Amino acid sequence: MARGNKKCPFCRRNIRESDKFCPFCGKKVLNVSSGSKPVQKQKRQQKPIKREKEQPKEEPEQKQPEKPPEVDEEIPENVLNQLELRSEIKLIETKLESIRDEVEKLALKLTSDNTEGVEQKVQVLSDKIKELKAEKKELEERMIELPFEKIKNRREDWESRLAKLQNAFSLGEVSENAYNKLRDEYNEKLKELDQETDSQKVKINVWIRKMRLERDKLVEKVDLLKGRHLAGEFSDSEYQQEKEKLKNNIKKLETNIKILNQSI
Repeated sequence: MARGNKKCPFCRRNIRESDKFCPFCGKKVLNVSSGSKPVQKQKRQQKPIKREKEQPKEEPEQKQPEKPPEVDEEIPENVLNQLELRSEIKLIETKLESIRDEVEKLALKLTSDNTEGVEQKVQVLSDKIKELKAEKKELEERMIELPFEKIKNRREDWESRLAKLQNAFSLGEVSENAYNKLRDEYNEKLKELDQETDSQKVKINVWIRKMRLERDKLVEKVDLLKGRHLAGEFSDSEYQQEKEKLKNNIKKLETNIKILNQSI
């Protein structure tokens, strides 16, 4: 049988109309008109695979910044009492220095003409010096070391021991092994004391700030007192008495602030 116009859609050669398979390439021939393209099987659409939603990763808990240790702004009663003692001692020392200066000036004025008068004044001042010294001694006997003073003294002791050890080692009186071990031990003690010192400094700075606020309030009171006096609220004697009281308290606070500042 003659081959018709039917063509194999794959190899494009003429085949018979009745051919179900191409005699040339062997592929199955669909019943399509010549020139038509082979129908390609449609690929099944694959259903999208459902993926389980990934659980959001838990973020690591952020560490909260450490809060600085709370410091009580109230100055302990024993500290206040000891500061009061030190303040009184400082005032006595100021008075003693002033009296001694006065005695020296009187000594320069001493002549044969006024010996008796000058000697009497010197005696009065000498008696005052004795009185103030006795008062100072009594106050000093009531003094005890404050916490920051204890730490300071202990640190000075360990520094002195370390210096002596280094001197002994440099002179060859201590072995290198003993020197190294003792040096490390002493430095460790000093490190511990430095940590205690830092803790005390925080407290002291809070106390100083509190005292400065109190002092500033008293200074303002002195200013207001003057206005009240001029406005007629106080008599001259009442004004002077109250003013003296406020100024003494201001002086004590300033002395306490100075003592605390020196301790750090």
